[in-house]
Amino acid sequence: MSTAQAMGGTWKPVPLTVDYSHDLDGMNAAIDSATRLVYVCNPNNPTGSITNAESLKKFCIEASAKAPIFVDEAYLEFLEKPETQTMVGLVAEGKDVIVARTFSKIHGMAGLRIGYIVATPERIESITSKVRSTMGLCVTSLKGAIASMKETEFLGQCKAQNTECRDYVTSEITNLGYNPIPSYTSFLIFPIAMEGKSFMKSMYEEGVGIRAYEMYGKSWCRVSMGTHEELEYFVETFKKVTKA
Repeated sequence: MSTAQAMGGTWKPVPLTVDYSHDLDGMNAAIDSATRLVYVCNPNNPTGSITNAESLKKFCIEASAKAPIFVDEAYLEFLEKPETQTMVGLVAEGKDVIVARTFSKIHGMAGLRIGYIVATPERIESITSKVRSTMGLCVTSLKGAIASMKETEFLGQCKAQNTECRDYVTSEITNLGYNPIPSYTSFLIFPIAMEGKSFMKSMYEEGVGIRAYEMYGKSWCRVSMGTHEELEYFVETFKKVTKA
């Protein structure tokens, strides 16, 4: 939102549904003659939730006739069968859909600032005529990304460890009486009783870095997955800070 506003644009938010998926009907209805781009993140950030792939495809087919659809698939590779969830196939069908992927998540290369998009040739030309899309890339980023793409076994291990750790934290937090949003990503978010900033400060003082959000009139904790040992420490520190 802040990026759009900095460039002189306006942002029209559409709230998620009760199960934290995208309100596709609401988004479709919100598109008007002034709409220049529709943004969808699936799996979503910061909720970690997912929108049904078939419903999203139907939305993209219909809505892309009115405005370009940008689908952020940064967390897609954490899914069990990501190939069944991606919108990439719509590009091959000539739909005005832009699919974005990053090496910052499952590949663990956030510091290298590298990713890519898949779009129609016309849309790629439109984008590159306005921005220098490869300006921030270097040989290190490119070689690292290429090498990581080839390490399918390692990526599979990363996915398996992420799922194991996410299931562990979800179980522990649920047993403490909290209600986390079912996550399909490398993080978990759930509402807490403490005020967000004071909670985050107390966790940081114990050596645990988390994020605190204010959503739906509540404070929320978002914790990223790490090693099992790190997450055990998170759970124990969480109990200490919240006196659970």
